[in-house]
Amino acid sequence: MPGIRIKTEGQVENLLIPDLPYARRIEFAEAVAFKLSFASGVAYQSLGLAQLSTIQALILIPDKDITIRLANQSDAGAALKADGMFAMFDCNISNAADAGVKILYNAGGSVTISVLAAGS
Repeated sequence: MPGIRIKTEGQVENLLIPDLPYARRIEFAEAVAFKLSFASGVAYQSLGLAQLSTIQALILIPDKDITIRLANQSDAGAALKADGMFAMFDCNISNAADAGVKILYNAGGSVTISVLAAGS
């Protein structure tokens, strides 16, 4: 089984952040990592993770601003800035019909997103 190890650290001046640094390793039935590119103006697009019926870990790093929707969410979604990171670990996102994670990019040109996903 593939395993993913994540370590998160954070510092805020003069402020103790509870439970950081955080480190954890979890094994999954399957893990994939790739870069995904698509053009502007396309309606919400799937990440192409049909091989995972349940997403249990997800990291997205886009080179341009994107909007993310999870598990058939129908409202505005979550905005992620260029070079930001979206991470969920030890979660359960239903990915029925490859609809678990959808991305919208609407700023012109194309976007490239680094994707790490794992689950079953």
